[in-house]
Amino acid sequence: MNNIQVFATRGGENILNNLFISIDGKKIAIECKQIFKKQYNIRFITEIVNQTLSYPDEILGNKLTDISLGNFLINRKSELIVSSTDNSLNNNLKLEFTPKKYDIGIKIYESNPIHYQGVLDAIPVPTEIINVYIYFAESEIKNIKTNTIQHFFDSYNHLGFFLTDLPRMKDVIEKEYGQKDLDLVHEFSNSEIIEKLFEEEIIMIVWGINPYTYPIYSSQNTELIKPLLGRKFEQEGIFNIDENINELSIVPGYELNNWPKFLEKEWPKIKIQGKGKKTHLTPFCLEDNDLETVITSFLIERKEGDLEESKPLVNVDLLYS
Repeated sequence: MNNIQVFATRGGENILNNLFISIDGKKIAIECKQIFKKQYNIRFITEIVNQTLSYPDEILGNKLTDISLGNFLINRKSELIVSSTDNSLNNNLKLEFTPKKYDIGIKIYESNPIHYQGVLDAIPVPTEIINVYIYFAESEIKNIKTNTIQHFFDSYNHLGFFLTDLPRMKDVIEKEYGQKDLDLVHEFSNSEIIEKLFEEEIIMIVWGINPYTYPIYSSQNTELIKPLLGRKFEQEGIFNIDENINELSIVPGYELNNWPKFLEKEWPKIKIQGKGKKTHLTPFCLEDNDLETVITSFLIERKEGDLEESKPLVNVDLLYS
């Protein structure tokens, strides 16, 4: 795997339009033509690249900037710092350089959730993500031929989200209740129907979380994606998911109030990659230098084995803990 360092902060114009990289005391401006007027969660991805970047454009957002800063000699003792004019950002890079000349490239992306929940207006922190990708190329960069990472970014209220095989979910619920309107939030809390869905190995659920925006990732190579995500939470959801299921639909939890109407909508699907029945839905938090959570993400991963019973992720503080 390439040599990668990831760090995060929050800010807007004070950082993104006043950004520098210093190499042994020489300051080089990182220019972005767009003026950033609001606050963002900002993730910096720095990487020494041999031929191929680790992360493709499609998982980082809408590309705003793609520039080259030029060719620079860097050795093992070189001091590299990413900073802003007001010093609200000042991070030393700890990449392992081989003494040689490197082409330095910068890509900046804006990532926005697909939907916006009104409840987020009360959240005192930014909800959108800017990804700043700084790479040091040892040779000419080639395009990624096959993207093995899937990414979905949306906002949710306290009812979180669930991933399910919708046709099989429909069969289970109609067998239990027939064809009628239901509030599945009530039914999940007051009946055994959620246990029946778990027994069928067709659902994963995250419930009772902070209203916020959460990226969800799936990858054949989870070690590749983990540097983007930060620290793993102690709590996670673990589920038995039928090994014949290759992908699940992602549905916001508030849609459970409207069964079966939400079946009429088109929902995005994400692959369930890896081998085995035991499937982990694990939250990670990327923190700033003060250990404050900046971005909370989820990673889906299959592993060998199965559980006696599924363990949903419920009532967990994913934002302020």
